Amino acid sequence: MIRRTKPRLKQRLYVTLGLLITLGIALAVVAYDLSSLQAGAQRPSDALIQRADQAGASFTDPDISSYSWFETQTDAIATVRVYAVESGHDASVLMIHGAGGGAWSWEPWMRAFSQEFNVYALSWRGHFDSSAVPDANRADYVRDTLSVLRAIQSRNEGRPIQLIAHSWGGPVAISITLQAPDAVQRMALLAPVVPLDSTPIRSLILPNVVRPIVRQTLQAGRPGSAFQGMFVSRALMQQYLDKYAGRPFSVEKPGLLADDQFLPERQAALRAEWQKLGQTGKPVLIVIARYDNVVSPIALRNWSTQVGAQIVEFDSGHYLQLDWLRYDVATAVASWLRQN
Repeated sequence: MIRRTKPRLKQRLYVTLGLLITLGIALAVVAYDLSSLQAGAQRPSDALIQRADQAGASFTDPDISSYSWFETQTDAIATVRVYAVESGHDASVLMIHGAGGGAWSWEPWMRAFSQEFNVYALSWRGHFDSSAVPDANRADYVRDTLSVLRAIQSRNEGRPIQLIAHSWGGPVAISITLQAPDAVQRMALLAPVVPLDSTPIRSLILPNVVRPIVRQTLQAGRPGSAFQGMFVSRALMQQYLDKYAGRPFSVEKPGLLADDQFLPERQAALRAEWQKLGQTGKPVLIVIARYDNVVSPIALRNWSTQVGAQIVEFDSGHYLQLDWLRYDVATAVASWLRQN
């Protein structure tokens, strides 16, 4: 009996060891695949950080609330507030923020752009001082923006509008251009969100494992405190923005649209719209933040080339319009709008 047991025990040990090795390899493959999604691999040098800290100490920009505003009614539940500087110029610019932001994120640019454009900055439903809603996603933000765009056209003799969009505002601006090409003259996209590269592992893990875990962990979707389609509660997002936005090499904390980012069908829709952008013939400028920890600069360069966009890069974090080179970025964007 003893002699027969030893081979079986040894066999079980080999099987167990083989399973552990296989599991380890599988986990390593999954980790490697998902790690390639992480932006922010390149970090600024200490000398660059010191320069940025010194430059950022002197910023003074008027509060967004100091500007006049009007509102548009998108649907039965959403009223969108728009801050404006209308100076009688022929050309108009609509500034579109990203997820978790608001019209306030354009405070440094409102006064500068008003020298040669009529300037408008909206806040999507559930953002800043527009209507509070229990849930929202990119499709809702497209409707909000299109409603505002038509209102701006009506205030400017129906002329097409130029768009400046940041982060998730980029895909919204692309959707608007595809839906209403007559209303958009050209667009400048600051660190716009691009589609994730699809792999079998990501298609399985992201929507079925990562998304529900993150939503549950950060308590997204609780009535009165969060959007069901976002990773973080509104209160937590505001804390992140107060702490990080506008700081040199601004580190964006979790604020992605969980459904739009991780559901395969919405990623497919995002990919299709980016691919169609190059067919519109609209002039497109894409501004890349070299130290972006949200949107991979490498992926953004690739998509910029695919759609035939002009590219300009800055030593900045994700919030290009709030970071230490905010005025340099504004000058570059204004110059491009002027020349195209």
